[in-house]
Amino acid sequence: MELFKTRKRFDIVHYVPFLLGAAAVILVAALLVLLWPRGERSVSRSAVKELPVPVDATYAVFESGIVYIDKSAGALYYMDDRMETMWGFSGTTDDMRLYTGAGRVGVAGAKKLQVIDKDGNLVFTKEFERAILDVAMGEKLIAVRLSQSDETILLNTTGEEIDRIISGSNETIIRFGVYATGSVWVITVENAGYAPVYRLSTYKYEKEKTQTANFEEDGQMIYNAAFDDNLCYLFGTGTILVRDCDYTDSVHKDYTVNGFDVADYGMQGKKLHLLLLGSGRLKAISDSGVKDFSCPEELLGAALSKSYYYGFSSYYLYRISPQSGQCTTYRFPLRVDALINGNGFVLVESDGKLFYYALGNG
Repeated sequence: MELFKTRKRFDIVHYVPFLLGAAAVILVAALLVLLWPRGERSVSRSAVKELPVPVDATYAVFESGIVYIDKSAGALYYMDDRMETMWGFSGTTDDMRLYTGAGRVGVAGAKKLQVIDKDGNLVFTKEFERAILDVAMGEKLIAVRLSQSDETILLNTTGEEIDRIISGSNETIIRFGVYATGSVWVITVENAGYAPVYRLSTYKYEKEKTQTANFEEDGQMIYNAAFDDNLCYLFGTGTILVRDCDYTDSVHKDYTVNGFDVADYGMQGKKLHLLLLGSGRLKAISDSGVKDFSCPEELLGAALSKSYYYGFSSYYLYRISPQSGQCTTYRFPLRVDALINGNGFVLVESDGKLFYYALGNG
């Protein structure tokens, strides 16, 4: 016969004292984690990257980073989110201004507009009859306004002029932009009557030009607009008006926002969200309605990511869940003097320097 070992039959009764002791230890550890005073949550200093760009430089957010003009070097550079300079152009002048959108940079100086794509290729150069006042970059269209002009000039992506939208003789252009793949909006104000009349006109350019909407408002100032599918959001000083842009009148909503201005807007999922600030307080508007959020300190700026709302005070960052409204507080490693919103990041001006912070980074 050979000796072999047999496995003892497991009897839980013999282990009851041990299991109870282990459960007690786990319970005490859990209570300590929950009740022990925690240190203050904070954003790590390494998550906030200093940029080699003075705050008084000419710069704009572009793609995942920043495009800026180094006046001392007389050059234009694009720096990505890794803080790497991807491309540059020499020969800039002090009067040049930057406009970005749809993967392109518009560089305007005097009467000349130069357009550069995201890979650093010069797409076209175009000179106009008068000095350039403003530019809006779109996917298929570029809109340009000249000084002392009531016209909005439209170019295609190769620089060819395709149309000029002429405003009325008593109208002044307030703002304009490009949305969707080939549509343009223009806000004007008419001062000929008893009260100023603000007018938003939209145009679609496909096979031919089509005016798709024309809204008038005389009870408040209209200062900007945003678009989501076929909906138009008119930013007013007292009310945000939501209308359809095809004359069906299927959508007609008004959101009272007295004392609040739009600080940021963008898509979360397939829905447009607006963040507004007023007297340091935060308000959000989406298809689910209006929500007010309370933060411990007065807010200087607000930003939107794909999942959260963010509020910034002088020394704190507040991350807010759009669904539950839960607010998580983080101490920011720098004093926030000003905030410039990018796509998933912000540029922070602090003590005369410029910093890059990706929203959500610890």
